[in-house]
Amino acid sequence: MQELTRAAAYWSNEVDRQLRVIESLASKRQEMLNEAERLGRELSKERSVLEGLERIQQNERQSTCT
Repeated sequence: MQELTRAAAYWSNEVDRQLRVIESLASKRQEMLNEAERLGRELSKERSVLEGLERIQQNERQSTCT
């Protein structure tokens, strides 16, 4: 009977450990998703700036050609 109690305690601890690992991985995953969203917004802003600079260049070219 004592052997069963030790086995149950072992597996209970193992399940708790695995749950902590899963929770930690879920937390890291959320951090990575948040960072990906932030980088996506930053990229979008940079793309807008580049598009604006390209329009300025095109306008300058057109004005120098006329």
